[in-house]
Amino acid sequence: KFLTICTILCRMTDQQENAQLSLAADATPAEIVNFLTSRHVGPAQPVKSVAIVGGTHGNELNGVHLAELFLRTPGFVWRPTFETKVLVANGEAVAANARYTEEDMNRCFLLQRLNDDERQSAEQKRARQIDEELGPKDSAEPNCDFVIDLHNTAANTG
Repeated sequence: KFLTICTILCRMTDQQENAQLSLAADATPAEIVNFLTSRHVGPAQPVKSVAIVGGTHGNELNGVHLAELFLRTPGFVWRPTFETKVLVANGEAVAANARYTEEDMNRCFLLQRLNDDERQSAEQKRARQIDEELGPKDSAEPNCDFVIDLHNTAANTG
């Protein structure tokens, strides 16, 4: 399988913060539909924006390659019913072929850490930039309805 795990986060409240959902690549179509609709924004709220993120961990290159492909060829992810944003989350770690440069970027998106100005790692600063672009995370009306964060089950370790 080219992509082994896809994590989807959307409009997460403080109580849901640690309730990330993961879906295996070999999931059945019914499991995928059930998974996606279980966290949908609701029938009265159409999806307006979806973000596809690669490179949260710099040594997980499948998501990086997909994000770069989508940035070069936006028609692959363009949809008439919603905006699609694509980004590489941790470019410094990608360049270093390392999971992270100072700290695990996944942990930087905890609301408490996003709001802690004393935390100044490269990953924390980048997490704040991403939160500003796609969030803010604690908003009832974030700039992005769904974030698809692409990961590998095995990392490129050199």
